[in-house]
Amino acid sequence: MSFHLTTYVPGTSCVHRLDARVKLVLLGVYSIALIIIDSWAALAITAALLAMCWALSRISPVGALKLAIPVYVIVGISIIVNSFLFVGTFVFTSAGFLRGLFFGIRILLLVFAVFLVCFSTTATDVTRALTSFFAPLRALRVPVDDVVMVLSLTLRFMPLVAEEFIQVRDAQWARGASFYEGTFGMRAKAWTATLLPVLAGMFRRADRLAYALDARCYGAVPSRTSLHDKRIGAASLAVLVGGLALCAGLVLLSAL
Repeated sequence: MSFHLTTYVPGTSCVHRLDARVKLVLLGVYSIALIIIDSWAALAITAALLAMCWALSRISPVGALKLAIPVYVIVGISIIVNSFLFVGTFVFTSAGFLRGLFFGIRILLLVFAVFLVCFSTTATDVTRALTSFFAPLRALRVPVDDVVMVLSLTLRFMPLVAEEFIQVRDAQWARGASFYEGTFGMRAKAWTATLLPVLAGMFRRADRLAYALDARCYGAVPSRTSLHDKRIGAASLAVLVGGLALCAGLVLLSAL
């Protein structure tokens, strides 16, 4: 998942301006609520809330719809597996179909909620939010800044590695590599010729990054400083309270 799959323009919407810590907390609570609820009414409300957030973000969902193609396969498998009951032979059951559809919609809502947070939050803001969350661990002598730096670099490397993998795969394809045809040995050889250059490129990129961090005297001071205000604004705090109340209400509605 990449944080620059769509153009990020600071301040374009209230969702973009929302504090990253609030978005991450609400994403976690929303995910828990999705797992707990077991009624169609509550699921419809969660879907409506997510659709409203997408509308407020002013982000086109086309990119997310394309990225979710692998998830559609998982949803389809879930529906098929739950729809058929084996009683000597496979028998279609409407109850199983509805159960599989419920699980599939739940998965899609969770994925699109993650996409919304990723599309509306920069990697830098996520890094600051994680640093704030992990700050109490400093009392236990946990190197919070280093841990957050690793997580941040991981997020930044993911789209780069994916892009490099596609380039190498296309290059091998142009040279006649057989990825999906031929014997198992031929396909394994083609994928090996693709993955090994990507792996070597990852090590080269990591080596250059290590030299860059060393040249910038990373770790020369005990803790990192920030020019940005770490306090959560009143608007973000109000959204946090309202979002927590809505998720709690959905869980209670489902329990009735």
